[in-house]
Amino acid sequence: MKFALTKERNPQSKIEKENRSRTRPGETLIETEPEELRWKAGKGGEKIATSQRRKPATTVL
Repeated sequence: MKFALTKERNPQSKIEKENRSRTRPGETLIETEPEELRWKAGKGGEKIATSQRRKPATTVL
């Protein structure tokens, strides 16, 4: 259980968890601002995390 608690503190893990639990086939969630997730159509199995303040969109495999 210690590992699970540690992983929750990682922001990227939170995004991955949200993608697994809330996406439908052919769609992904993107983070446009902290705590704000929006739907985005995408290729299956593709996860995209973006931040308008920091850098352009990057694809996380």
